[in-house]
Amino acid sequence: MASKSPNNLDSQDSATEADLCPPREDSREDAIRRGAYALYEARKGVGGSEEEDWLQAEALLLQIANHGV
Repeated sequence: MASKSPNNLDSQDSATEADLCPPREDSREDAIRRGAYALYEARKGVGGSEEEDWLQAEALLLQIANHGV
């Protein structure tokens, strides 16, 4: 299975902005953790890995922080 670039996600496969934009009191790590879990749920646990989900959520969070959605 080919991996997807964090910037080229199908809407069904990506975490929502709410998953990646936590309330201010949340830490960056908590936001990434929630985003990674949302990505895992979006693919129904099939394929991928914890590390891929984490890195993808981290990249999406950084993209949102730098450029907005």
